[in-house]
Amino acid sequence: MPDISHVFGTDLVLQSNGGVSDLATVSSISQVAQRLYRRLLTNPGAYSYHPDYGGGLGTFVGSPVSAGQIQAVVLQQCRLESDVATDPAPSVAVTSNGVGMTVVMVEFTDATSGTPQTLQIPLN
Repeated sequence: MPDISHVFGTDLVLQSNGGVSDLATVSSISQVAQRLYRRLLTNPGAYSYHPDYGGGLGTFVGSPVSAGQIQAVVLQQCRLESDVATDPAPSVAVTSNGVGMTVVMVEFTDATSGTPQTLQIPLN
């Protein structure tokens, strides 16, 4: 079943269908990527109805944090997302360009379709 399409940190998008505008929807592989992106960037406690939801990657910006700490948070959150396959296990790479930009690259497999996915999250 499709969800409303929403990339974390951006506005909702309208789509036109036969002259009628409605909210854009997303399904399948893009839906899983959007859910994981939202989970990783949402700060824990931000949702009053689900206080343990979220990895809070944005809180690491400007903080002395190791790549290992970021990897641990991402892998923990991947395990909590039911649409991310556990076999093969997700992999996480954290790189820095040396001028304050850190990029988190998450490679995972969609649990339903078995399709490999790559999610790139810039932290700056």
